[in-house]
Amino acid sequence: MKADADRGSSRLAIVCAADGAYVIPLAATVRSAIEHLDPERLLDLFVIYDGITAVSRVRLRASWRDPRVRVRWIRAAPALLPNVPVSGHVSRAAYLRLLLPRVLPESLSRVLYLDSDLVVLRDLSALWELPFNGRPLLAAQDVVLPFIDSEIALPRYEASAPHLVAARPIENYRELGLDPRSKYFNSGVLLIDLACWRRERATDKLLDCLRENAAHVRFWDQYMLNAVFHGRWGELDLRWNRQSLIYRYPAWQSSPFDRETWERALADPWIAHFTSHEKPWHFEYDQPDRELFFEALRHTAWSRWRPARPRERKSLHRRVERAIRSWLRS
Repeated sequence: MKADADRGSSRLAIVCAADGAYVIPLAATVRSAIEHLDPERLLDLFVIYDGITAVSRVRLRASWRDPRVRVRWIRAAPALLPNVPVSGHVSRAAYLRLLLPRVLPESLSRVLYLDSDLVVLRDLSALWELPFNGRPLLAAQDVVLPFIDSEIALPRYEASAPHLVAARPIENYRELGLDPRSKYFNSGVLLIDLACWRRERATDKLLDCLRENAAHVRFWDQYMLNAVFHGRWGELDLRWNRQSLIYRYPAWQSSPFDRETWERALADPWIAHFTSHEKPWHFEYDQPDRELFFEALRHTAWSRWRPARPRERKSLHRRVERAIRSWLRS
């Protein structure tokens, strides 16, 4: 297969998708990948964007300045993804990875997709060079949506249940003929066999799945990806997508993982993915991996940026300060 043959190339291809709300996180994500990249590697970076201004693109380019890196901007036309379900923290940009075979160059046979809410902590060459072995994509298991039906698949379900986001991320899995014991993957880090996706017309199948099951789509693009590629995806080491929601579990015994997998993911993440609603660039975020984001941001055009205190917290803070000053004066 061409995608497996191309994995030894010195040029690595990464694609990110983001909108105007994710400019600063995008800057940190890509910069962290560059900082850890093998000095001998060349990087082709494709940014599929929606609503990122020209001024922001200039600052992003400055943040990623490196002689090894070539950046190509691909504007996402709204007509490509009409009427997709979104929420307060998930926008149309979440679905852009479904379109990769259509918007990336035909010459590209494999690509590494990275969400824009993560930081890379290891050279991505090791991930890039993994073989597909006939799989259309490689991904890591979702830490809080671990199985098609966790109630059936998890031996320690009673201990894990309070910490899961959902027991059945694809609620109509029976109608789709999916195995309830199969693992369910997180779509934030994907090594994609583009040649395979094109041969199989995967984008058409993914968009058809979205249209036919719109009433059941709960976890956005992950629904279609897990439904269409059910039983065919290859599993990545969890360290390649260590999701921050792992902190929901108080100990490995209540998690979906064995002790070794759990301890390695916590102690040595290769990619730290901020999967909770609150992110490190939000003032309230208090998870142990917060500083990983700001260390990556330190090497960008937003090196001094920090999240603003919420208005109501600022107001309370000012009232307390005034009360203390008044008391001291008196």
